[in-house]
Amino acid sequence: MSSFRVEKTASHLAIVTFDLEGEKINKISTDIGKELEVLLEGLKKDRSIQGMILVSGKKDIFIAGADIYEILSVTSSQEGTEKSREAQRLPALIESLPFPSVAAIHGACLGGGLELVLGFSYVIATDDPKTKIGLPEVSLGILPGMGGCVRLPKRVGLQNALDMILGAKVWPAKKCFKTKLIDEWVPKEILLERSLEVLEEGIWKKRKREKVSIQSLLLEKNRFGRSLIYKKAKEQVLDKTKGHYPAPLRALEVIYETLDRGMTDALAIEAEAFGELVSTSICKNLMGVFFLQEAAKKKTGSNTPDILPKVIEHAGVVGAGAMGGGIAQLLSHRGIPVRLKDIETKALSRGLSTAKKLFDDLVLKKKLTTREAYQKMIQISPTTQYSGFKHLDLVIEAVIEDLSVKQKVFLDLQASTSPETILATNTSSLSVKDIGSACAHPERIIGLHFFNPVHKMPLVEVIRVKEVTSEETVVTAVQFVKQIGKVPIVVKDVSGFLVNRILMPYMNEACYLLEEGISISMIDQTVEAFGLPMGPFALTDAVGIDIAQKASHVMYQAYGERLKPHDFLDKVVQAGFLGNKNNQGFYKKDKKEKHENATIYSIIDVKPREQAYVSQDWIERMIFLMINEAALCLEEGVVEQPQDVDVGMVFGMGFPPFRGGLMKYADSVGVDKIFSELEILERRYGLRFKPALLIERLARSGGTFYEH
Repeated sequence: MSSFRVEKTASHLAIVTFDLEGEKINKISTDIGKELEVLLEGLKKDRSIQGMILVSGKKDIFIAGADIYEILSVTSSQEGTEKSREAQRLPALIESLPFPSVAAIHGACLGGGLELVLGFSYVIATDDPKTKIGLPEVSLGILPGMGGCVRLPKRVGLQNALDMILGAKVWPAKKCFKTKLIDEWVPKEILLERSLEVLEEGIWKKRKREKVSIQSLLLEKNRFGRSLIYKKAKEQVLDKTKGHYPAPLRALEVIYETLDRGMTDALAIEAEAFGELVSTSICKNLMGVFFLQEAAKKKTGSNTPDILPKVIEHAGVVGAGAMGGGIAQLLSHRGIPVRLKDIETKALSRGLSTAKKLFDDLVLKKKLTTREAYQKMIQISPTTQYSGFKHLDLVIEAVIEDLSVKQKVFLDLQASTSPETILATNTSSLSVKDIGSACAHPERIIGLHFFNPVHKMPLVEVIRVKEVTSEETVVTAVQFVKQIGKVPIVVKDVSGFLVNRILMPYMNEACYLLEEGISISMIDQTVEAFGLPMGPFALTDAVGIDIAQKASHVMYQAYGERLKPHDFLDKVVQAGFLGNKNNQGFYKKDKKEKHENATIYSIIDVKPREQAYVSQDWIERMIFLMINEAALCLEEGVVEQPQDVDVGMVFGMGFPPFRGGLMKYADSVGVDKIFSELEILERRYGLRFKPALLIERLARSGGTFYEH
């Protein structure tokens, strides 16, 4: 059965509907490409055809891009180059048609879908929010390989093309129209009707071409200006990627090199670069992370398929601190009205200020209009009472990390909400079971652990209490997390849950390295060179040294000597150093410049030695401890599989995606090597390096985590 249907109108126009058989989305593969080629060649020979319109048969999806599974299977640069050359023929064939063509876009048009569209005479998209158009290839470790690097700059100008391609940007229809990526944007209901008019009335001939502005003449239309754009773009790419991600830089080189080339030569350069990238381990790891994220989105939180989630339409947040204000803003931004409660009006004012600043930032970035931001902001209703909580579907507690305080809040919530209201705690380390222990309906209590800052961190840990939290509560919580645009993982109710538990020995080891005389900045630079977004001390400052210190003692009580915290955090907190919140931490900011806070060394009685080199031993001590703790989590059933660990660490901690995730990285290093190194480190430093039984078993059997 064909994935394309052709309907001919009375005015001799061919309406081609792309409806990939057996799939929820349209995607381009080698087989689909061949089928489309045959169809286009047939239309080309039909002299009665006066024009063609391409539409989608899928709901809210035009073309999602190329088939990533097929790209993932490429094993050599030569094969990748050939794949690119084959794909490049499709937009070229559309360009060569003896009649005009219109791409009628509704829904997602990404990657290869957009590259195909660039071959059309005229492009119309709907004004629906679900219509998103872009080239996200560099986020997968590749570059646009169907002619996108060559055609997009000609369509929207060099700077706009660099913005989309290097930033892996996806634009709404309005921005696409402003940049002339599309020719019109119309209501969904008249998309086909307008497409027919464009062909029947010859409107496609009047396609507005790019107006050459003075800025464009100075920068994009001369070689010197282009070299300035290239230089600035290269600096920005290197600053953002730290050299770990080759795709954006290679894409920049291809775009710059092909600007004045003929189409044939330009496409050959693009195809060769695509081949170079697609066969690398970085590309495979980034695609692996993409599949992990997609798999997490598909999980329901239950193995029982007939349990349906409740719809969350109204929510509440108790606690208007930084986390509470951030959560309230996120929910209102996603269309969920929120009651924001605190015991003090000053706290409510701060929480509302947090939310307003986040909305203001979205306006500055032109992601929202001022009116849209205002309409979302007024969805947050501040209150010092529990009035109105009876009608809420979900309430999230985000008060201070104190068990007795949280227990009191949950008793108040029990009395103030309906028996069907789900009660969630945003605790980062305390037992969910203990928090709700005095409540009459523990089956509706769950943990929803958001990470700071809420608006940036993609992960939410959904913490279930075994044999207590109901399946319906878990399924509803998981669906809610997806509803607000976050990535969920279901985690067992243990101290620290998954991410913070794995982080604790890593951050503790940084203190031991500091004790040995390695400077704060050198330790952080070592970790950043490995690929993490920030080092352990910068992270501690961001989290709050007092919060990290309190969590370290909670972990010690739960796990014993293996996670005994170094006393450095105690000393620093006692001296009044709290991190970024009071600009007194391991770092201090003066006149917008951050530098080591030298006072720390006198507080902890350490004199950093001069160190001209970075030792691999340092990174192994910190990262191997994370791997060991993750193995213990798998042994204890904190999460079900290594993939869950990798989702948690990539989206909750920022473990470098180009390494594929913590467990994927462990497999690449070799579990046997990690086991032998941990044994050596245990003999040298003690119990904290004792290898997990799972690591020992896999090492002795020659196994890997992903095959476990």
